[in-house]
Amino acid sequence: MSAIAVVVNAEVLGGAELYLTRLYREIGAEVKGTLVGRLPGWSEAGLPEVGVPVGPKWSRRHIVRSAVNAPQEARELVRATTALAPIRAHLQYKREQILLTHRLSKTVPVLWTEHGMPYGGRGSAGLAAAYRRAARSVETIVCVSTEVADAVTAIVGSAVPVRVIDNPVDQQQFSPTSDTGRRAMLRAAILPPRWLHRRVAVVASRLHPAKRLDRVIHLATTSGIPLLVVGTGADRDRLEKLAAGAEVEFLGHRNDIADILRAADVYLFSGSRSGEGQPLAVLEAAATGLHLVGFRGDVGNSLIRAAGGRIVDEYERLDPAAFPDEPSQTARDHVARHHSVEQWSREYAELLCR
Repeated sequence: MSAIAVVVNAEVLGGAELYLTRLYREIGAEVKGTLVGRLPGWSEAGLPEVGVPVGPKWSRRHIVRSAVNAPQEARELVRATTALAPIRAHLQYKREQILLTHRLSKTVPVLWTEHGMPYGGRGSAGLAAAYRRAARSVETIVCVSTEVADAVTAIVGSAVPVRVIDNPVDQQQFSPTSDTGRRAMLRAAILPPRWLHRRVAVVASRLHPAKRLDRVIHLATTSGIPLLVVGTGADRDRLEKLAAGAEVEFLGHRNDIADILRAADVYLFSGSRSGEGQPLAVLEAAATGLHLVGFRGDVGNSLIRAAGGRIVDEYERLDPAAFPDEPSQTARDHVARHHSVEQWSREYAELLCR
């Protein structure tokens, strides 16, 4: 069995963290991925790990502490990684990519995964330059979409191997129900009674200002479409005040997201300023047959278009009656062709074990 060192440090469970845990659980028969660092959900999945104490991910708030601790943390992570004698090291976050890639590449090939646009906006030029230098020592950069791959290539240059492996979605877990009685029961259990005979929209996201969910609330309320908001985060209080008196329900963190999607009709996606390449929440909605709507100019719109969705301007209104009663077969077909778990895990296993 091939040994891979997964060198990652994350504190909060999100889509990128779930991605790694699921990947190494799916390919576990061929690849033994050992975590070097920390990753929420990894040990709970029964996967092996080597704990290395490190500080928080890079941010403006922690920049001084991160700079002071970086040399010692890098030495500890490299020591723990090389002790495993892996055939490859897999890195996903900028801190590890920039600090460790050159050092690790002296003894083991290094693979990166990129989920979004690497750098952009004020103050990013220095980090982009450091990222470009680190990429000279990488074996392959895996990107979750063509949009992300194009953005990465624009920074690192065409000499660095960049490959697209589309994000997967579990199409057994996320699928529409053909039983009209069961769907009526789900809607009755999840929706307010006054919404039961209307088109209902949903968004599932971390509630953070960067997600720009005020656009989703404005679109839904001005269009007369009731909205379910799934997720938690620092922006919840502001968003609840913004939605006061409107037909918007904040559900918080939920473990029954598949049923919530089955109870809804439309998914409203708002891309973050940092740019998500292929949002898992949109894939799950597409697999469930929801009709997708995105905002013009957002990263991720290529997925919405490919799944038969609609792109709108920020202050446009939607006609609820324009959305069919039936699940979107175009969305489901696109997911089936391009986003199966089997295809994703097979492509990764071949890349990691070559």
